[in-house]
Amino acid sequence: MAPLLVREGVRRDGFLATLGSRTWRARAHAASVLADPQAVSGRAAYAAWLHRTAAAWARLPLAVGTGDQPWPLLSVGPECLGGHEELAADLADLGGHPLPVRRQAAVDDAFLVGAAHVAVVAAGDAAVLADAASALGAGPDGPVGTRFVVRCRELARSRTALRRELAAWAADRDPDTAERAVLAAQALTLELADALLA
Repeated sequence: MAPLLVREGVRRDGFLATLGSRTWRARAHAASVLADPQAVSGRAAYAAWLHRTAAAWARLPLAVGTGDQPWPLLSVGPECLGGHEELAADLADLGGHPLPVRRQAAVDDAFLVGAAHVAVVAAGDAAVLADAASALGAGPDGPVGTRFVVRCRELARSRTALRRELAAWAADRDPDTAERAVLAAQALTLELADALLA
């Protein structure tokens, strides 16, 4: 294999490995809440899970207001950072409280790439509850909103394509830019986990 291809392969694989190693601990803590089967054990537990998840999801940036800078990814669009509306509607079905205000995103590509990674990974964790949430809503206690978990299941389908694109994205960027994406993902994963465990 040509030395240039080897170097590019190492940069791509190294980026994904670094992304995983810098976020795995916080991601595991977040997943313990997002994928907790007890969250769909009843209406009260589900309402509490939605409220906690909404507080965590508010840590993800809104992708609007990026100015003249285009969205940096093709495998997922800026809507990957959404979900707030679905959470609000699901909570309203259960008599929930108003949601926290979300912050605007920075216009830096690296930050948005890191945020997209966090959103897709977290959505994949929450998606495992989709079937159980639907079953809960069909139970004798009456319907519950499943908009958010269904949305998470749909978003989770893009995870493999996103990982491939992230590797290619990092290979085309200088090391400092790739490092900023990792740092953004690390910080956002920590914030998400802290809010879920609060």
